[in-house]
Amino acid sequence: MGFTTFFNKKFNDYLSPNLLILDELGIKKLPNYSADDFFEIIAKRYEKGSVIITINKTFENWERIFDNKILVDPI
Repeated sequence: MGFTTFFNKKFNDYLSPNLLILDELGIKKLPNYSADDFFEIIAKRYEKGSVIITINKTFENWERIFDNKILVDPI
């Protein structure tokens, strides 16, 4: 299985459940490419299913985790 196939399968795993729970999201800072993937998952799930995110930072500090204010504001 190539990387692209593996990535697509993993990506789809996050899209398929009725409820996606992301626990302790703020443990580590996400690199830009991961933040982009995270935003895409949230955007694709918008009308598909619910998402619960737990994070140990105030919303004002989310920019430090995602390293991208443009991605944080819509969430």
